[in-house]
Amino acid sequence: MRYGWTLERPEWDRLIKVASETSWFHVRLAQLYRDSVPENAGVYAICARIPSLTQRPFEVLYNVIYIGKDGSSLRRRFLEHCRVPKQEIAQAKRCFSDNLDYWYTTVDSNYIDNLEACLIECLGPTANLIRGRSIPAKLGNPRPA
Repeated sequence: MRYGWTLERPEWDRLIKVASETSWFHVRLAQLYRDSVPENAGVYAICARIPSLTQRPFEVLYNVIYIGKDGSSLRRRFLEHCRVPKQEIAQAKRCFSDNLDYWYTTVDSNYIDNLEACLIECLGPTANLIRGRSIPAKLGNPRPA
C-alpha cells in the first residue's frame, strides 16, 4: 500500500459507490466532545488541519491521519484515541494540537469492513497498520509494529 491519495479512478469510483449513502459528522479530538459521538457501529477518520494557515484553500484542507472502525461504539473508540492514543496519533496530537478532528459515520455492521477498506485504499492514511506493520510517515519504510 502506498500513502497519500490514490490516483486510480476505479478506486475512487468504488469508494463513491460504497459511501454514497453515508453522512459524516465531526468533532474535535478532545474528551470534551465525547457526548457528541454516538454509541453506534461505524467508521471514523482522524484528520488534521494545518495549524496556522487560515487562508483559502488551507482553512478547509484536511489530511487523514488514521481510519478505523468499531462494530459497537464509535464513542468508545473516540475516548480511546483521546486517552491513550496509538503512537502515531499521539505524535499527531503533539504536532497539530487542537487541529485534530474525529470524523465519523454510523454504518450497518455488514458494511463497516468494506467502507473502511475503501477509505484506506483511496486516502492512504499514514498511521494505519498494514499486515501487522506500520509505515512511518517520514521514512515510508516498514517497521515492526
